[in-house]
Amino acid sequence: MNEAKKHIKLLTGFVLIVAIVIIGGAGAFLHKKYQDRTNEKEALEKELSALVYSQKKALDIAVKEINVLKTKVELKDQESEKKLGTLESNVADLQRETVSINDVVVQWRPITVKVSCHFFYTNGKPSAVIKGSGIIIETVSGIEVITNKHIVSKDNKYTPDFCRINVPGINESLIAKIDEGEIYWGETADVGKLKISQPHSHIVNLTENYKAPLCSNKAKIGDKIIVIGYPKIGSSTDITVTDGIISGYENNYYITSAKIESGNSGGGAILQDKNCYLGIPTFAMIGDAESLGRILDVKSIFKSI
Repeated sequence: MNEAKKHIKLLTGFVLIVAIVIIGGAGAFLHKKYQDRTNEKEALEKELSALVYSQKKALDIAVKEINVLKTKVELKDQESEKKLGTLESNVADLQRETVSINDVVVQWRPITVKVSCHFFYTNGKPSAVIKGSGIIIETVSGIEVITNKHIVSKDNKYTPDFCRINVPGINESLIAKIDEGEIYWGETADVGKLKISQPHSHIVNLTENYKAPLCSNKAKIGDKIIVIGYPKIGSSTDITVTDGIISGYENNYYITSAKIESGNSGGGAILQDKNCYLGIPTFAMIGDAESLGRILDVKSIFKSI
């Protein structure tokens, strides 16, 4: 009996040992499996984190490259706009320069005249001869010569007995018949008007073939102008042309660098790019270096007479 009990105990102990070994092995196996899964998860998380970091870095680089390209495009656009502006400016300059000085001369020479007004005392003796220039213009009042007041008046109060009009292209002097009320001058502005009551056929033809367009807009500083007339130091038989720019403004006058000499008074100041009548060259102010002429604005001319 004792032998049987001993045998059972030994068998039971063996079974327990085997069970412990099996359970321990299974635990170790499961622990290893768990550890392996944990390590695999950590590896996947690290790989995913590295992938996310790599993608973010690539995205940042792409954004920077896009910004650089955007800046380059904006600079290109600005450069293109600048080039376009320069091109437009050059085209405008070329368009302005298409009106040459010769074009101006061809248009205005035939109607730019030399004016000589003769004054006499009441006893019939000559008092004075005042010479200058003028532009023939056809107005609603008829054919007129626009000039300076100091040419068609003496001391701003005496009317000439007659005026001679010398027109380019013909040798004879055309005497302008002057009746009472056909000579006008401004009260303050140096502008005068001589109406030709019985114009020579040549003058009639001139006003029909050569128009004198008036400038509608104010000239800008820097605009090129042409002064045309009969200065005393110029040609004795034909017009003399000088050129310059608009240098500034003074009341109703333009200031210009174009030479205006005695005898130019009353002639034409022509805006080159528009080939239009800008006003009357009147006088020059002497500076330290050179003279600056004055041009009475065309808008003031017809307000004054």
